[in-house]
Amino acid sequence: MLSISNVRRALSPRLSSLSYFSSKATASSSHCDVPNHASVIIVGGGLIGTSVAYHLGKLGMKDVVLLEQDQLTSGTTWHAAGLMTTYGSLSSASIDMRKYTKKLYSEILTEETGLETGFMDCGFIEVACDKDRLHYFRRVAAFNRFLGIDVDEIAPDQVQEKFPLTTKDDILAGFYVAGP
Repeated sequence: MLSISNVRRALSPRLSSLSYFSSKATASSSHCDVPNHASVIIVGGGLIGTSVAYHLGKLGMKDVVLLEQDQLTSGTTWHAAGLMTTYGSLSSASIDMRKYTKKLYSEILTEETGLETGFMDCGFIEVACDKDRLHYFRRVAAFNRFLGIDVDEIAPDQVQEKFPLTTKDDILAGFYVAGP
C-alpha cells in the first residue's frame, strides 16, 4: 500500500488545489477526504495519467487513485491533442501503441461509454528542409508503410496546397498522412 499523504506532502509546493479520482468512488475534489492509502497512485490527470488509470481499471485493479492539481486534462494535454499521430517512429512497438491509442479515442471509448470523445483525425504533414531530415523521413515512411500506415511523400507545391500558410522555399519534401 502506498501512502497518499506522503505523496501529497512531496507535491504540496506545486499544488494550489488537489483533485482526486478513485476507482472506489466516482470523482472527488480537495474539499472531500482523500483516501489514506492505495495500491496505485497516479500523479497527473493528463492523457497519460488518465490512460494508465483507465487501463488498470480494465485489468481489474480496484484500488487506484489519480491525483491532479486542477481538473483532468487541464495541464499540457489540452493543447497537445492534435499531436496524436501514427507516423514518426522506427519502432514497431511505438507504432502499435500509436495505432491503438488512435483507435481507443476514435472508436473504443465511444463504444464502451456511449459518449463521443471529440477526437478528430485530421491528418498531418511532416516537412523535410535538409537532406539529412529527408533521408530520415524516407526511412520512417518506408517502415511505417510496412506496418500499415498510409504515408505519401509529397512535393513542396503539394505541401503548400494542403497547408496554404506555409512557405515552400526551404522545403525539400513533405510526408503526408491523411485523415479518414
